Amino acid sequence: MKKIALTSLLAVVAASGAHAANVIDGNPLYMPGQNRFYSVTDLASHSENADSYVLAEEFGYGILDNLAVNVRAAMAEEDAFDDYGMGNLGVKLTFRALDLGAWKADVYGEYGINGGSIFWHSDAADDTYWFDKDMTEYNWTAGIRGGYTTSLFTVAGRVEFAYENSESFNWNDDGMHTWTVGVDGQYVIDDDFNLVATVEYKG
Repeated sequence: MKKIALTSLLAVVAASGAHAANVIDGNPLYMPGQNRFYSVTDLASHSENADSYVLAEEFGYGILDNLAVNVRAAMAEEDAFDDYGMGNLGVKLTFRALDLGAWKADVYGEYGINGGSIFWHSDAADDTYWFDKDMTEYNWTAGIRGGYTTSLFTVAGRVEFAYENSESFNWNDDGMHTWTVGVDGQYVIDDDFNLVATVEYKG
């Protein structure tokens, strides 16, 4: 069965609802202040398949100056909407455990419906799925992130542990356990452009 991958994409267009120097725009240590809201919209296409596109949205809100929540979702299509679906739904809570000026560290947890699709339709296969067990993956993630940020650049390391299964609360099943170690960086070129890079290892 053919599916559109909602990950490993090359972003081609990005817009944010709140813009300032080194705010959002790929900054791994960005956190909105209390009662502040932001949104980020991404339009992306797979580097090996220019006929597929993904439109993703992320909303964030600062509960406190050191506590924030964000939610995300994505829609994907391929071959002029012969195939399309909705996936990558998630909610994340981040606590800023350390804030020493430019040095910052966060602890976070996330629940997501990843990998497959919440909803999927294919004209070619003449089928439609809604929370199909074979296509939907539920993921719980806990992580820590810390690094150094300025108005020009940000570098942050992170360690994550994720539990993934075909059901949200299937604790009696081993599921899939994944450790991720990564480094994320951002460099601000000017008010309109910035570079973002990630290196990570999963095992």
